[in-house]
Amino acid sequence: MRKMFTGQFLGRFVLLLSLTASVALADVTMVITSAPNSYGGQYTSPYTALISGSITELVACLDFDRHVSLGATNTYAVYHNTGPSDWGAVSGLPTSSTQDMYDAAAILFEGMASTTGTPDRLQGMYSWAIWKLFQNNVNLPGAGTGGVLAGDQAIVDGYISSATTYAANNPNTLDYYVYVPLTQDSQGQWVDNFSGQRFITVVPDGGLTLMLLGGALVGLETLRRKSHV
Repeated sequence: MRKMFTGQFLGRFVLLLSLTASVALADVTMVITSAPNSYGGQYTSPYTALISGSITELVACLDFDRHVSLGATNTYAVYHNTGPSDWGAVSGLPTSSTQDMYDAAAILFEGMASTTGTPDRLQGMYSWAIWKLFQNNVNLPGAGTGGVLAGDQAIVDGYISSATTYAANNPNTLDYYVYVPLTQDSQGQWVDNFSGQRFITVVPDGGLTLMLLGGALVGLETLRRKSHV
């Protein structure tokens, strides 16, 4: 998975070379080409996306109750966060979703990208954590539904707690992109549509963030296993 990340961001760099990171980038099209994971009765991240017909990358959706159709082409505004000086310039992002929330979502994406073993369940828990981060009443169904095991909700909540705490204490440590869907207004102008599905993807940092977290995210799963031996 990491090898795929390297190629995707080299491609994106070439595409966006003339643009600065302190402003919203050029609009792009996105097609979700595959959604291979299913957990808790839902298709879960990461999804494979084709950006502007030329860049393939992995993305995670942020919104539980908003949907896009597999294979459909949609247009997105791209917001690029690389440091504290950037966020003020991307004021178009909704005020209901704070800087810390996007930072935490980026950290959870990193955790998702690092998982091994059974991807549907392990990556699925990170996907549900991202959904709950932005919509607090989103919880897993009961054990036995869609691969959910007893104790998985506690792991999801622990992921959120660890990611939000780290994000609050270490703002803007990750380089990431947020995709916000666009819609045409009555004058035919493209405007941000925050009632649509948002996506996030992260420029890989070689695992530095997860190392700084002290293995807290992985440790939660280890504790769950020990408690059920």
